[in-house]
Amino acid sequence: MRSSVLSGIRQLLLNGVLIPVVYLIGLGIIAVQHQLFVDWDGPMHYFSAVEIYSGKGYHGWQSHFWPPLYPLLGGLLARVMDGAAALKMVSVISAALLLYVVHRFVRWLSGSSAAGCLAQCLVAVIYVFVHISIQAEDHMLDSLFFISALFLLLKNLDGLPPLNLNRRYLLLGMLCALAGLTRYTSYALIPATVITLCLYYPFKTAVRYGLLVLLGFAVLSAPWWIVNTIHNGSPFATWQYMNIGAGIFAADNFKWWWSGIDHFNSTGDVFRHAPGLYLRNFFRNLVYGPALILYKGGAVTIVCLVACGLFMFYYGSRNRWLVLRSRKVLPLLITFVVFLLLVSQAFVFAEVFLSWMVLAILYGAWSFYELIGAGSHAKENPIRPRSNFIKKALTILIAVALCWDLGYTVRHTRLYLNDPAGLEENQAVTAAIKQQDDKLQTKTLMAYHPGRAYHLGTGFIMLPMYYSGDVSGIITFKGLSNKIKGYAPRFPTAPHIDSIKADYLVYDSPARKWLPQFAFLLQRNSPLTPPNFHLVYLSGKTAVYRID
Repeated sequence: MRSSVLSGIRQLLLNGVLIPVVYLIGLGIIAVQHQLFVDWDGPMHYFSAVEIYSGKGYHGWQSHFWPPLYPLLGGLLARVMDGAAALKMVSVISAALLLYVVHRFVRWLSGSSAAGCLAQCLVAVIYVFVHISIQAEDHMLDSLFFISALFLLLKNLDGLPPLNLNRRYLLLGMLCALAGLTRYTSYALIPATVITLCLYYPFKTAVRYGLLVLLGFAVLSAPWWIVNTIHNGSPFATWQYMNIGAGIFAADNFKWWWSGIDHFNSTGDVFRHAPGLYLRNFFRNLVYGPALILYKGGAVTIVCLVACGLFMFYYGSRNRWLVLRSRKVLPLLITFVVFLLLVSQAFVFAEVFLSWMVLAILYGAWSFYELIGAGSHAKENPIRPRSNFIKKALTILIAVALCWDLGYTVRHTRLYLNDPAGLEENQAVTAAIKQQDDKLQTKTLMAYHPGRAYHLGTGFIMLPMYYSGDVSGIITFKGLSNKIKGYAPRFPTAPHIDSIKADYLVYDSPARKWLPQFAFLLQRNSPLTPPNFHLVYLSGKTAVYRID
């Protein structure tokens, strides 16, 4: 009986199921128990889900930056659990599914189930992966579809009967659409796929498969394109030019977002205004992006990239860099270049490159198994006996890197779970306001962090983090342009821009950092406080006012 149980567990492990299931249970418990909605984007996604499922549609601030798939899925789960937990669980489930895809991917590359299990373990210990797994953000969902699409592309290139390939390229287009409906950066898959098809197929065949990919992409994307056209004027309308401008003009302050955007309406406007700064930011990001993969991917990612380099060195010494040019590698490099060119226009951060950290580890695990003579190329390209030192050294390096990253991840995950991240004293603030008001669902809270409104159950309007007027004007956006008023993150999105007025104002640590001129709000009975501002809560770092 015991042996049969152990045999079943071993089979689940080698089939790539056990590690994702354990990961799903463990991280799911953490995500559900972590009550504070600290991720700034998370509450905005949740507010979108509320409006979508109440029949009000997907529009407003969120719809200009993100496609709708993540809030759609989060809102579906929110029908059976807390909203914050629901959005985090979308990330946890996506991470578990991605770990399964990692196993299948590496097993296909190497022919080894053990290599797939190694890759799963290596991916599951890096901090970026674990951190994003429990965030209410769309990065993990995007990585699931992005890597799955690349996996299917590479498998298609392996060669199948034409009828099967027709269906699979149509499916590939749909996977690309799911990624593109999660984050716009995944649109890079389409040009990368077209370039790859042109390299590996005769022209007519490449055109046929390319059209099938585009058809699958368009069919799934069409509903969002129609909605986006109705609300924003174009199927591809976004405010990504604001992100580009932020990378160029204001990477470290809020002036761009609350004043600078007044003078721009497109990426072309940004380029015409400052072509030199645009190009400098672009080329800087071309270097900074790959550096982030090394810096944030942890010791495991670095060691895996070393393994990839060694594999290419040994294999290439006999086969003239056949590995680099192979159908298993070149399409990946093409996609990386296209992706990097796309994202480098704005500002880059670690989460954007999650897919590439996972892919680096995935290919590193494959390379490691080939180097130790256990992979599919073992017979045709074994490492000479005098190179056994490299095998042992690489094995030790991977073991040390795995343990190092595991310790780092545990420590920093604890720090993340205990970091209020802009929601300092939230429990006390929420309790104080609820004592004052029993009709909060009809009120609007002005604060830096939308999570305060989520936990309170009120509407939300973001506190302008750059403002030259007085504190009486900030609660109505007095002096700000209609464009700024229309841009301001809010919930619900329906109120007209001229009807902005906050019922409660939270002045906390982020507000004091960016609006130090209003620090008198942290003083009881300050003569500078307007008479219609009634103090509800006060501590050394946070003040809450009810506004008549």
